[in-house]
Amino acid sequence: MRSRLEILPDEMLLEICRYLHSGDVLYSFFGLNSRFNQMTTFYWQHVSLHRTCYLKFLHIFTKILPQISSSIRSLVIFEIESPLYFQSFSKIHSYENLEKLTLVNWTDEKLFLFLETLHNMRNFHRIIIQALDLTESMKNGCFLEKVLSANENRLTHVMFDHESDAFCLTDNDKCNTNVYRNILQLDIELQTTKDLFRLYRMIPNVEKLHITFKRPWTKVICNQQQFFYLKELSVYAMSWFSTVEDLKTLLRISPVLENLSFVLVSHDYSLIDGQCVSALLPLTTKTFHYSICYQPSDLNADLNCETILQTWKSIPIAYSICENDKRIFLHTTNYQCNRLSLRSLFHKNMSVQKDSHVYNKVRHIHIYDTIALAEVFGIVQQCKFVLDLIISMRTLPPRNQVPVKTPKVLPYLDRLDFLSIQDHNMSDSKSEANPTPSQKPIPKIKDISLMKAWKESKAYREYTLFVQSLNRSVHGRKNSDSVPISSTLDKLINLLNQLDSFIDQCPPKGRSRFGDAAYRDWHAKLEQESERLLKEALLEQYHQYIEELNGYLCDSFGNSTRLDYGTGHELAFALFILCLCKIEALTEQDSQAIVLKLFARYLDLCRRLQRTYYLEPAGSKGQWCLDDYQFLPFLWGSSQLTDDGPIEPKQAIDERFYRDLSNDYLYLGAIKYINEVKTGPFFEHSSTLYDISNVAHWSKVNQGMLKMYYGEVLDKFPIAQHILFGNLISFDPVPKSSGEGLFKKPAPVVSQ
Repeated sequence: MRSRLEILPDEMLLEICRYLHSGDVLYSFFGLNSRFNQMTTFYWQHVSLHRTCYLKFLHIFTKILPQISSSIRSLVIFEIESPLYFQSFSKIHSYENLEKLTLVNWTDEKLFLFLETLHNMRNFHRIIIQALDLTESMKNGCFLEKVLSANENRLTHVMFDHESDAFCLTDNDKCNTNVYRNILQLDIELQTTKDLFRLYRMIPNVEKLHITFKRPWTKVICNQQQFFYLKELSVYAMSWFSTVEDLKTLLRISPVLENLSFVLVSHDYSLIDGQCVSALLPLTTKTFHYSICYQPSDLNADLNCETILQTWKSIPIAYSICENDKRIFLHTTNYQCNRLSLRSLFHKNMSVQKDSHVYNKVRHIHIYDTIALAEVFGIVQQCKFVLDLIISMRTLPPRNQVPVKTPKVLPYLDRLDFLSIQDHNMSDSKSEANPTPSQKPIPKIKDISLMKAWKESKAYREYTLFVQSLNRSVHGRKNSDSVPISSTLDKLINLLNQLDSFIDQCPPKGRSRFGDAAYRDWHAKLEQESERLLKEALLEQYHQYIEELNGYLCDSFGNSTRLDYGTGHELAFALFILCLCKIEALTEQDSQAIVLKLFARYLDLCRRLQRTYYLEPAGSKGQWCLDDYQFLPFLWGSSQLTDDGPIEPKQAIDERFYRDLSNDYLYLGAIKYINEVKTGPFFEHSSTLYDISNVAHWSKVNQGMLKMYYGEVLDKFPIAQHILFGNLISFDPVPKSSGEGLFKKPAPVVSQ
């Protein structure tokens, strides 16, 4: 007897399958009968088993995959699934008809080994690598060569997505670069333009280049280093301000460029002058897609929009202007890039457009500087096929804009896979303190799907309240103020002094690729001595927690493998302090001294490490910091500075004002440090801080810093994946009933 399901026509069954996971389709329909097998052929040919429950995954992998492996044309593999696939690909011809392979969330070490298993697949020409984590285990250039040569040099299309780490190819100076004439298309994120010209030697026959640049342009001379077959060039450079000279450099790299796409941000007026831009285009140009966010260096500059539009008569454009600060968003009609990063104030023009197809290719949106969610609706309604939507809320001065009628609700986004609204209501309730036996802390956020669990965990709640509590405790206080210092806190400062002395015992060996290898000696000494130092600093009753405390302490000063430091390491030190508070080694009387004395000493040590060993800023995706390394000195430092204090936000970046106050305020000390290690105009190398200096009041700056810290640091997977959890810092969900206090008695704080 036929089931009711079998009575349904194929069209209806396939429509049902659209609402199922591809793994569920294979698990449910494969092998039932020839009709179902034929109907679900698409799911045989294009296989992705990620997020399939474990038992189903094992059944599909062991029972079904061997039967359909020769039919598979495209396959998606996450690193977490890799052990089984290593064995599977080692079998000769098991995926003989594979054409495209997508690899997600791999490290270069594991991927290097996996590529060794890819052999003799005559149809396999395309590889897509998403969210690649580049480590220090091998040179970026050598790893890239391994990818380009995979499957006996049969690959023609190699694509690293925008979530992958940026490649530094200048680390390959001493290597004999091989030539890979098979590569026709490469999508990749590079550090600078120097790395682009390294590619010339490696892939001389490339026809399509899609490049994201992570860092400011490096001036290079093209000479004869041209891509003689390159017809399509796409450049995404939103991390710094480009100039017209930068655009000229890129347009000279091939004599046969036909299809061009640029997404830029700039202070250079020439780049919004249509006549100037048109004059730069090569005669071979067939299609030109252009997007630029322009911010004038002089906010008092007189921008005549009509004049600007007149220069673009030969190229149809769309534009929006923010009257508050004269920023302009300008692009050729039919925006072609799949990424859109935009201030919410540009919603004005978009809100009045109806059923526009201009932004139909956008898949990833970041809308920032948002005051109210209603501001984003006009933008989102134009991007109906978006996959990832990130909305960053900030507390900013009032808008001086004519009210715009915006849509009341978001359009239905049927493809949306990831939504992050980075704004968190701050509770005044205190975190619970429930010390438990110690255990070695380990990372637990293995996948981006666990970010929701992280934000609902005890650790997240306790830490955010801890940050707020200390933020309030130092309101209006100077570093030099006399504050209560317990004997334990004094010993912890001495612990940092001893770590500082280790630098003298591990002198620099000479800078290599990114940092000085002597840092590894310093870090090894830290790991060797840390438990002893903690025992000396803490009373014996707290020694039972040293194993867990030591995990956070050793993670607080950077990574000895990658020779880098960032907000994740700063977070580890803050969690170290939180642990001390939870076990009551530090109490409410230490609140002010924790920031003004202990954390200030920690900053001094970290800066000496950064300068002595040339530590790299850690990471690139979402690991937000304001001086390449830190965030908390700006957050807590903005609380120290009051609206009736000695300096206004706009004066904070002026050396005449911060010079004599830098030792008293964390914020100003951080500004001074930036200007000591960086050159050039402040608005170029520290554009975010420059923008913040235009906020009228310190109270507003501080509120914005809190929200930015949650949204751009704590809520970012690249940082969260490295957070350590033990018994003191628990990944368990927050119980429904609220806890009591961070300390067993609430700490006295000053309300802002």
